[in-house]
Amino acid sequence: MASLTSTRAASPRGPTEYETSDAEVDELQSAAAVALIVLRRALVEGAALTRETVLHEAAITFGAARQEAARRLDAQAQRVGVSSLF
Repeated sequence: MASLTSTRAASPRGPTEYETSDAEVDELQSAAAVALIVLRRALVEGAALTRETVLHEAAITFGAARQEAARRLDAQAQRVGVSSLF
């Protein structure tokens, strides 16, 4: 599996490089899709923004049971510095 190399903001010791696998990128993109779909529905369609709505969309997007989808979404949220969602 190919990996992407990215450079983060410089620290006192210089830039930090890390590798991100295609699977990790896919997970992050899926999490972003969940957030954007739910946000769009709330803003454009006036849909309620609830935990149930997020879990429903996560299950569809990740193609997993709600509990597994919630775990995967939460892992990505924490990866980008957002506190636990559930």
